Amino acid sequence: MGDKENFFQIVTYVTDIQRNDDIMTRNNICISALNTEKNVFGYLKKHSPARGDLFVEINTGNGKSSIGAACAMPNTYSQIYIQIVFAVKDRLNLIPGQYREELHKYITGIVQNREHKMLSIFCMPDHTHLLVGLKPSIAISDLARDIKAGSSNFINDSRWVPGKFNWQEGFGAFSYSRSHIDAVIKYILHQEEHHRKKTFKEEYLEFMKKYEIKYDEKYLFAWLE
Repeated sequence: MGDKENFFQIVTYVTDIQRNDDIMTRNNICISALNTEKNVFGYLKKHSPARGDLFVEINTGNGKSSIGAACAMPNTYSQIYIQIVFAVKDRLNLIPGQYREELHKYITGIVQNREHKMLSIFCMPDHTHLLVGLKPSIAISDLARDIKAGSSNFINDSRWVPGKFNWQEGFGAFSYSRSHIDAVIKYILHQEEHHRKKTFKEEYLEFMKKYEIKYDEKYLFAWLE
């Protein structure tokens, strides 16, 4: 497969763009005209674009195409609500109740600093639930990694527990429509009440069955009976 074929695999096509000298604009996109594939590859190599950058093929109206690199991605609208669930390593009861609000604030800061919305959070002694309004510019796994790494470092630096604190590997992520958000928020905030009636293991397996997620129990969290 040649370079041209490789390039067109990453192109996003945008139509109805008006030409204005060497700059093409539409909906506040600024696009520098690049007239050959060679220039395109030179641009990619020079600027090392990040994931989410937009590359477009532009019809200039004269029967030829110019390749442009957009400096922004406009008109991106999303409504993505994800409940993320993860557990303390070995399911130990290590999160002290007296520090819960402080931990909530710290995790909320991580989420907000990455430009997502924290809608609800509750840390039980052995696991955590949070509901996030997710921007499409980051993978859920990346956000979960950042939350777990940052919060575990915070707990260890604060010396809340003897020894080293770690979250269990892995996490659960469950999506919701807008109409369910209020109910999910209430569910998360009433975690203590729910867990008077059922264990975290029972709760988590109910999630897996409700969402019809196939799983092998040996790869789920380490359960302490």
